[in-house]
Amino acid sequence: HEAKIIAKRLKELNPSIPIIAGGYLGSTAETLFQTAPIDAIVRGEGELTTPELSEALLNGSDITKVKGILLFKENKVISTGERGQISNLDDIPIPDYSLVDLKRYISNLDNFCDFSSDSRSNNYKGGQMEIRTSRGCTNGCTFCYRHMRGIRHHSPKYVLNHIKFLQDNYKIDFFSLSDELTISDDIWPLEFCRLKIEMKMDFLFRICAVRVDKVNPSMLKALYEAGCVEMDFGIESGSQRMLDAMKKMVTVKLNLTKSA
Repeated sequence: HEAKIIAKRLKELNPSIPIIAGGYLGSTAETLFQTAPIDAIVRGEGELTTPELSEALLNGSDITKVKGILLFKENKVISTGERGQISNLDDIPIPDYSLVDLKRYISNLDNFCDFSSDSRSNNYKGGQMEIRTSRGCTNGCTFCYRHMRGIRHHSPKYVLNHIKFLQDNYKIDFFSLSDELTISDDIWPLEFCRLKIEMKMDFLFRICAVRVDKVNPSMLKALYEAGCVEMDFGIESGSQRMLDAMKKMVTVKLNLTKSA
């Protein structure tokens, strides 16, 4: 709804402005093209596609040669072809936060109770911010609209360097790891905890999306000792029939056991 309003307003201000949509809007391509003055939609990951598309638009080149976009021609959605996923997420640089007013994205703990429920938070004075450490998921629940195949993680060292940059430059002490699935095995979280201690980094964090079948007691202990104050489990339902219909691949009993 907001995308349609913004696109129409921009075209009213200047009809020559190309309007490119992306992200989850790719899953609504046909409807969006028919109801808003969108010129193209970047499909899937945009880090490589968007600069190439921008360059083509600036140079007046043929944008149909740019892989990874959707266009609308003769009342049909046209794809320019698949662009492969970025295999190594560490190749993506840490965002240039100077381009935005980052204060708009930093929460005050007074308005964010998830951390303040842990007494350790009293030792910190900085703000809270969300970051991403991975893309994708290990499973295929029926309610998910995901465009990506499989799961890919930034390395623990990349994530900790990202956090260190934000701590040093913006005084952030609380981080929400807001992935679709932060933990997919034992290796990543344990290495993250080990490196955090080795690098003598001091911050608290919460993990916003965890499957109950991906955690174990020793991992949870290590995460707590490294500063994890909360985990949000994707339990979805207390009905086994519904869990099976969703293809969650877990049981009610496991949900009760692990989340307790």
